[in-house]
Amino acid sequence: MSYIRKNIAVFANELTFIRSFIGALTAADSRITCPTEDLEEQFADLSSKPQFKLVVDEVLTLTFTRAYPLTQTGYCYYCTDNKGRISSFQLYFSSDLSDHRNNATRTWQVRVVSNAKVLRLDIGSYSADMSQPTLSFVVLREGTMCGSAVSAISVGVTTPAIAQRFCLSDDIQIVKRDRLNYAYQTDSAVDQELIRSKVFVTPNEAVRVLELKELYDISTVAANTVLTIDGKVFYSLDSHTLMEV
Repeated sequence: MSYIRKNIAVFANELTFIRSFIGALTAADSRITCPTEDLEEQFADLSSKPQFKLVVDEVLTLTFTRAYPLTQTGYCYYCTDNKGRISSFQLYFSSDLSDHRNNATRTWQVRVVSNAKVLRLDIGSYSADMSQPTLSFVVLREGTMCGSAVSAISVGVTTPAIAQRFCLSDDIQIVKRDRLNYAYQTDSAVDQELIRSKVFVTPNEAVRVLELKELYDISTVAANTVLTIDGKVFYSLDSHTLMEV
């Protein structure tokens, strides 16, 4: 279980920056891997648009592709996911166009929140407010079932990924069910009601599909907040969902 928040700001060439970004994420959690092994060769081919992949718990594959060929200056990469839910979403590492060979400060921000069954990954552009990350992903696993949900910022707001539809490995879709979707003690923020487990159901028929004990239902709290309850540390994925970290 862990909570990691980092700014990956590197004064170097673009290849070094990308390697630093990949290294930071793969070091944050062993379930984040990078199968791309030819970055150096890609950056040696000036006609190419370098591309790399990140795989999260063998469930979610993210592909990052340079927006312009290396013959042109650049300042962003496009990000897509393996289910086509985000399409060429721009992730800026700087406000300034620069040659990939030049030393310059390039920055992406990341947050990784994880426990045994749930992993949330947030990625922010260089100037992002990480209370509203540029991209947010949640991967969950229970027995033979696994799935992912994604969210991208729109008009300055990122809907929590946990509140989006999850696509399971067999393409069945599920959504979480909030059982404590109310304020409990408005005059005492430390007093909350908890149910250990979160139920996921089919979106339309509301048929129960799975239950995760590693997620908690909670009466209203602030989203994206680290909380201590009864000596345990939790992170609020949204206003009614906690995970222990």
